[in-house]
Amino acid sequence: MAPTNSNSPSPAVTASSSPKPVEDQTAAPLDAAIIFKQTCTSCHGVDLEGRMIGPNLQKVGARLTEDKIIHQITNGGERMPSFKDKLNEQEIKALVAWLADKK
Repeated sequence: MAPTNSNSPSPAVTASSSPKPVEDQTAAPLDAAIIFKQTCTSCHGVDLEGRMIGPNLQKVGARLTEDKIIHQITNGGERMPSFKDKLNEQEIKALVAWLADKK
């Protein structure tokens, strides 16, 4: 019975501390993927492959800094509309982090 008691606290401590960081790390990409799907796929494609209207974004993080991605999403440019009135600051930040990771 002693091993059961000593094993019980360890998994409980591990279980309670492990899920929180994992949830925090996966929440932004999940939200950003949903935001992208709802807002960007009509021009940039489901797989970020680009279409006639929007460019390929599959490796956008290798081409643009986060600041430039924020600027593009917020202000638009050329054929891209501004999304500052369509997405809030948190949505833009999540989307930018997700896109900047595409390298």
